[in-house]
Amino acid sequence: MAEHAGNEIGSMRAVAHVPKFDGTNHREWNYQLHLSFQGMEIDQVVTGTEVLPEEVTQTLSS
Repeated sequence: MAEHAGNEIGSMRAVAHVPKFDGTNHREWNYQLHLSFQGMEIDQVVTGTEVLPEEVTQTLSS
C-alpha cells in the first residue's frame, strides 16, 4: 500500500510541469502530457495501444 502511495506522488511530480489546459494551449499541453506519459512508460496504455492481458483482466473481474 505504501508503495502505491509513493508511485502516485511520483506520478504527480511527473506531470507538475505540464501547463494547465486553458482552451488556447492544446498543442503545448498535449505535447507536454504525452512526454510525461512516455517518461512514466504508460503512454501506450493511455493511448489504448496496450491493454491488460486477458488473464489479468479475468483475475481482476473475479
